[in-house]
Amino acid sequence: MQFRVVQRTDSGNEGSIPAVLPAIERLQANAPERFLTLNEEMTHDEEEAVVSALLGTVADGPLAWSDPIVTNPIVNDTEIWNFVNLTADAHPIHVHEVMFQILGRVPFDAHAFHEAQEAYLLGRRAGDPPDPFEFATGGMIPPGPLEMGWKDTVIANPDEITRIIMKFLLEGLYVWHCHILEHEDNEMMRPYYIGLMPETDEPPRSGHSGG
Repeated sequence: MQFRVVQRTDSGNEGSIPAVLPAIERLQANAPERFLTLNEEMTHDEEEAVVSALLGTVADGPLAWSDPIVTNPIVNDTEIWNFVNLTADAHPIHVHEVMFQILGRVPFDAHAFHEAQEAYLLGRRAGDPPDPFEFATGGMIPPGPLEMGWKDTVIANPDEITRIIMKFLLEGLYVWHCHILEHEDNEMMRPYYIGLMPETDEPPRSGHSGG
């Protein structure tokens, strides 16, 4: 697109910048919430320690890209996703296909929750997976002024549970991932499927192109 700056004329309409932008209708969930995790794992080889970045769920733990799809929204459902950050870094989390609204962020004791999750995954804790909100250290922090509109990426801060809400309209295979290139290329990306998943033993494939 080309812009040309010219001398001011008396013709045309100057227009005006509104003092307040149009209100956005807030989404309401009609399905159970999902609890997704941002993880770091330390691995060692003969020369150095390597930190691997992974995504996962509270119930399943860290997952690789090739692991089975466990996130399967239904077409026309509106869900709340909770990004439980168990790493030391802030991650820009991008969800393909949908635009979402940011609900806020809940501070929590990530270390204590991680210990409870590990005990559950290893069979030392009976019952349901631990609820991250049981480890909250404060109330929900509302989104900032620049986060009140429609988004496709949100910053998930360490020691916080970042909450978003979105409606799924188009059936198909998509991804959600950290938008830091080194992270998304280092397994911090997971597929999810909207609608009835086809039965296949093939690893997940999508039209992801880095966007």
